[in-house]
Order: sequence, then C-alpha cells, then structure tokens
Amino acid sequence: MENVKTSGPIRFAGESIAGLVRKNNEDNFVIVAERDRRTALAVVADGVGGHRHGEIVSSISCRDLARAYARTADEELLGEGAAEQFLREEVVRINRRVFELNLRDRNPYPMSSTIVVLLVLPDAAVMASAGDSRLYEISPGAGVRQLSTDHTLANDPLVPRALASDTVWAAHTISRAIGPRSNLRVDVRQFPRRGDERYFLCSDGVYHDLDQENIDKVLLKAESPRQTLNRMFRAVLLRGAHDNVTAVSIFPA
Repeated sequence: MENVKTSGPIRFAGESIAGLVRKNNEDNFVIVAERDRRTALAVVADGVGGHRHGEIVSSISCRDLARAYARTADEELLGEGAAEQFLREEVVRINRRVFELNLRDRNPYPMSSTIVVLLVLPDAAVMASAGDSRLYEISPGAGVRQLSTDHTLANDPLVPRALASDTVWAAHTISRAIGPRSNLRVDVRQFPRRGDERYFLCSDGVYHDLDQENIDKVLLKAESPRQTLNRMFRAVLLRGAHDNVTAVSIFPA
C-alpha cells in the first residue's frame, strides 16, 4: 500500500510490503496530513513476529491514533505539553484496549505490536514509541540521527544485565510493545523544528537488512519522500527483504 499527502510546508510518502520471505504483512502505517491543518500525524506499527494476529494490533494502533487525531483540533495540540500528553494518553489507551482483547481471548501468545509516532507541529516534532520501530531525523547541518530508542532487552535499563548478556538474543527481543501487558511505558519526546529537517519512520525490516551506513546514504542523498522510499526499498529487496518492510518519509516542501 502507498500514501502520499501534503500538509502546508510538508510532503509525505509511505509504503509497506511483505518482503521476500514472510507470507503475511503484519506491518501498518498511516499518514494524516490535511491541507487546512497546521499539524500532521504519521504512524508506523509492526506486529510482533511469532505472536498471533500481529497485523490486527498494528491496524488498531494506526486506525485509533488517526481517529483520535482527527477528533482533536490543532489548538488543542499546540499548547505547552499538549501534544506530548495527547500521544501518551492515546498510545496507553490503545495498549489497554489490546490488552483487554488478549485477556478476553485467553491467548497464551498475546497479539502485540511495536509503534512509532510522529506529530509534526509548526515549530516542533513530537515522538512517541514503544518497541523497536525507529524514527530518524535528517538535518542539513547534523546529518542523520536516530531520535527513537530500540526497546529491546539489550537496551532496557530495567532488565538485569545477566539476562541481557546474550547480545544477539537480547538485541532482537522486544521489551516493550502494545498489547501483552496492562501497563505500557511509552517514550514521548519533543524536538525543536526549524523547518528544514526531514524525518523517516520505519519498521525493523529496514535496518535488519541494511547497515547504518547504507541507511544514512539513502536518507542523505534522496531528494523527495518518494525517492527516499524507492531507494530504501530497493536496497532492502536486493538484500533479501527477510521481514515485512514499512516506512514513511517526510520532507519540507
């Protein structure tokens, strides 16, 4: 699936594919960017592999966030701390809903999903995340930097070091996700926005097949959101596309 939208001085493109190995695509994304709004929303959600119906959770996550955003006026998001509160409350609400579905179905392998969200404001970008889907910022002066944190056992300060000592296993085991627990710690952060930054949201299917050097090369050289996705997906496919691959690219106009 594909989506391209414009919101004021911002251009978006998004795409999701199953890849070359997986039969099903458990990823989802959504972009809400209306011309008459001063804000815009982008979400990437990745159903956790090995758990049943991950695509349901990723779909619920994208749909419910898009609906909540559509019900919320820009004025309600532009007050001090309002955007951060909105994202935290909505992601926690979605987690509670999915947890209750898992509880009702008594699923021994609860359905779950990672999520990364970007709310673009006129002078700031606000991120929310849980899991290992990523958000990158591409700046003409500072290059590429990862704004999100991978919530894996290897990176979680609350996980005993002895448990996280098996680096390969720990690096790929998610410590936070929507659905499996009643309470979810959501990372919510705000970053200043000058207006020339680009942003790139993606599921782990991108960076598991590409090293950071190749990701940086695509992000720095691409000249449009569509070109970013075309080049990134081509690079992933050439390296086997072993997982579902989903990304959203955001450019200034």
